Amino acid sequence: MFDPYQKWPGFSDALTLIINVDKSEFDIRPGAIDFDGRPFKPKQETHITVFGTAPVSKLREKIQQDPGVESRLISAFEQTDWSYTITADYRHLVRPATGDESAGTTRESIIVLVEMEGMARFYATLRKLALIDDDLPVPPPHVTLYTFNCDTGIGVPSETELDALTRRRIGKPA
Repeated sequence: MFDPYQKWPGFSDALTLIINVDKSEFDIRPGAIDFDGRPFKPKQETHITVFGTAPVSKLREKIQQDPGVESRLISAFEQTDWSYTITADYRHLVRPATGDESAGTTRESIIVLVEMEGMARFYATLRKLALIDDDLPVPPPHVTLYTFNCDTGIGVPSETELDALTRRRIGKPA
């Protein structure tokens, strides 16, 4: 059973802040699925990203400058209701290759958006505490289900980025 009041998980080795969710809630198949003629691998672990690498790096700098920042951050996290509802908004995301990848290669994911009011509330609390910048966008809460050419998925730090990455909305993957 998912506990909506999570204990502070700490920052990941990849410098992110995530909330782990139960993979079985998302009906992810154990093997690859065929999508648009390509094999999409199931995500091995499922989570909702609260902060990506850049915000975590800034928070770690603030913690080094003022150790009291960490306790305020942890308190805000643990007082947030992280409950969520899975939506019917499934999307195929595509990110073109970057400089170190082969030309023409894309990284692709199939995600489902979740409703999670706690995400916006957490960001609002951290803004009031001056722990994050006022212009840091709230990422759209989602869970990556399947990937192609990117085992870890595609970072989606804002609604604007979600719109840019969305190739199309799809039905629930079978």
